[in-house]
Amino acid sequence: MLRLVKAEFGKGTPVPLTCFPRTAAPDSPRLTLVVADPAWEWRGRDEIAERVANWTRERESSPRLYPASLVWCVRKPGRELRESVALSLAWQRVAGKIAQGAPGDDIAEADRADVRTRTPTRRSGTRCGAAIATWS
Repeated sequence: MLRLVKAEFGKGTPVPLTCFPRTAAPDSPRLTLVVADPAWEWRGRDEIAERVANWTRERESSPRLYPASLVWCVRKPGRELRESVALSLAWQRVAGKIAQGAPGDDIAEADRADVRTRTPTRRSGTRCGAAIATWS
């Protein structure tokens, strides 16, 4: 799932991207998109919110020079992201089986077209943005 989330955010991003930082995000005057680990869940007033606030104010032990340059993306509460990724991977497997001819010729063209619409080539079917809360 980490690979899919990173790929989703990395597509056409005109700003620097930092994915899944372990200690701190970079301190730069340029706007930076910081994508938190998908295991983190944004609830507002918990350990994750405190960690994001601390990392926004400080980098390691020194005050951050450019705290407003960070845009944080943290997963919303719930299973929406996990379910979206699982559904996308399942449709990709179905499309792969059809491309290999595994089910045979008994699949209608309308069903093949339906599978193609559910498995875009750019992997945008994961819809990570729908399951991510952005906070800056």
